[in-house]
Amino acid sequence: MEAGQNFGTPYFGRKDAKVVIGIIPNGISTAVFRYFAELVAHDIRNVDACVLRITSRMKEDVDGNAIVDQEDIPIDNMKNEKLDYLKITKTFEIEEAVRILGYNQGGEGVLEKGKHVNRCADFAKGYICRRFTNVDDEDDSSLSSFGSSVSLKSSSSVSASISNSNCFIPREEIVVICPTISGHSGGPCVNDEGKVVGILSRADPVDRQRCYLVPTTEIKPLLTKAKTTMRSLLGK
Repeated sequence: MEAGQNFGTPYFGRKDAKVVIGIIPNGISTAVFRYFAELVAHDIRNVDACVLRITSRMKEDVDGNAIVDQEDIPIDNMKNEKLDYLKITKTFEIEEAVRILGYNQGGEGVLEKGKHVNRCADFAKGYICRRFTNVDDEDDSSLSSFGSSVSLKSSSSVSASISNSNCFIPREEIVVICPTISGHSGGPCVNDEGKVVGILSRADPVDRQRCYLVPTTEIKPLLTKAKTTMRSLLGK
């Protein structure tokens, strides 16, 4: 995704829309659609991400061809679903090896090229090379002695051109040297321990071997916001 681009509104303005979530069951290499969810919190401007709450499951797992005909079965306790989850970490090292997980939709997928949405997960290998931090106009641009951290100063003209609240203006980004393709956006970037260091927000428009992550330090406040919203909704 490009900084300053307008990403629209939740559900793309459709009041009757539903979020559908797919999973990869144990022993199967292809994802199936199983759950319906609702949007709990989102931050289009700084994080380019949202938090979803699974509300119900479909009567049967489907491959995307009959989702509209599926009956909603409410879920009372998510623990009974026994889903695995990824841990997150705030720490990382420059030149640390990472992998970005996603579903290749670039026409190079392993299932029936260009025929339907690829539901086989894959990953791209790379390494962390730098961390960017956007600062206010009053601050000076600076570069650390090791070249691992950069502070960027935004001009007033740029700020004015992307003042729309639906434009992506990241506060912090991790730069990764890693060849990513369409379908990896929004995917987790994990270290060798399998812990998430960030989520993929966009590829470099010029250098396709370079991409940008939103770090977990930016994601955690969004998770906190979602938890607060849920407590309010559930009356806790």
